Amino acid sequence: MNRLLAKVALAAGVAVGSALAALPAMALCPDAKTFSSGAFLSDVCWGCLFPVQIAGASSGSHFPDDVAKTCICPSYMLMGTPTPGIVYGMWKPSHLVETVRQPGCFPTIGSSTGLGSVLDLQYGQTEHDAVDSGFHSTHIYTFPVGAILDMLTSSVCTTTSSYDVDIASISEIDPTYVDPMLSMVVNPEATLFSKPVARAVCLADAAAATAYKPLLAAFWCMGSWGQTYPLSGHNQSRSPIADASLTGARTLAIAHKRGMAMLHYGQSAVCMSHPWPIYPKHQYRWQVLYPVAQKNKNEWTGRSTLLDREYRNLPQVGEDYIQVLSTYENCCIHIP
Repeated sequence: MNRLLAKVALAAGVAVGSALAALPAMALCPDAKTFSSGAFLSDVCWGCLFPVQIAGASSGSHFPDDVAKTCICPSYMLMGTPTPGIVYGMWKPSHLVETVRQPGCFPTIGSSTGLGSVLDLQYGQTEHDAVDSGFHSTHIYTFPVGAILDMLTSSVCTTTSSYDVDIASISEIDPTYVDPMLSMVVNPEATLFSKPVARAVCLADAAAATAYKPLLAAFWCMGSWGQTYPLSGHNQSRSPIADASLTGARTLAIAHKRGMAMLHYGQSAVCMSHPWPIYPKHQYRWQVLYPVAQKNKNEWTGRSTLLDREYRNLPQVGEDYIQVLSTYENCCIHIP
């Protein structure tokens, strides 16, 4: 009898030990079930689409400062003839921004790849530390939900919507993202914003982003999240969600500087979006979708995470984040 109990205890110990050993590996790349569970519809802050702006009205803390007021744009109905119209502006959920601890992990689609080995080659290592708290990989997906909203606007509206889920950016294949020194070489202006005066401006930006909206001119600051430079995945760890938000915003800043992201609001973009080399902080708002959804609000770039976002994580299995990126868009709805 004693031998039987000993065997059972030993077997139970082995099973528990195996489960505990497997837990970190499972936790490194969770399956968020974003699409299979319907979270991409049920957990999105739909109320954040309202109010909308018509002819620049309803201005306030929810809208950018420099929105378009009037428009004269080519009309498709009149064969491209410049035609006056009414400026329409709204927030649209345009992308999903996924920030993970393990390179090659894609919790949005519930998959893990071998992209971590790419980082090993770049670092000249045999094994990359997948849980380095100072580094996060970022993936940006186009978000098809925004395509539904195109039915509400004119055909000349600028749009970031996509009719399919696609991966627009993968940080693992960008050598400047994983190497801060190389990023400094490619972005030499970063040295200008490492001075004490520039850092002092970031304190003001953090206060403004938390109380009202971020300072648009202080493009080298990400409010309470940190600084824009260096444009890499390395940052000083303060909290998981602050790190995830900063890394996601930096990835967008990289896309803007390379001409891969557009300006979608303002007088110059009311007829057609165009490249904009500086991260436009008033164009984007952020909402946590996973692991704990922020269903009732989204927030400006740099707003303090202590107010509503800090607790939206789970130990081990919930320290990778998926955020809905809402983009403010101006368009010209023609009168004819």
